[in-house]
Amino acid sequence: SKIISTMMAAGLPVEECVETIAATLPVCSTRGVAYSTFTIMQIVNEMFARGIEFLPVDLYKSKAKIYQLEDGKIRLPFSSINGVGENAAIALEKAAASGKFISQEDIQRESGVSKTVMETLNECGAFGTLPETNQISFF
Repeated sequence: SKIISTMMAAGLPVEECVETIAATLPVCSTRGVAYSTFTIMQIVNEMFARGIEFLPVDLYKSKAKIYQLEDGKIRLPFSSINGVGENAAIALEKAAASGKFISQEDIQRESGVSKTVMETLNECGAFGTLPETNQISFF
């Protein structure tokens, strides 16, 4: 707590302070994960035990970095997905706000995110039934 207090007193943003602390935490030799990751897993487990539900990332409903309450459940933001950075998340939120898309290709062109980010989001089901390309298949 002394380190984080010093960092915040120096005017650093809270997010940067948390990232710095998390990056310096030791890794548990038994579990092979950082203590911060283990703590987060414990919190999520407790949330599930209490009946708190999460909604997956959705192109038109998710925000870049904000977890939203939706029908008593928590909607995950784009940035909650490993591999989707802050800039990509912001670009996706902005693109989604501009209107409906006819394909994933259309989203990538509008948002400017990388193919890797698009693949990651597709694997998570963020695009629903949206086709990959604008091309129509007759077969």
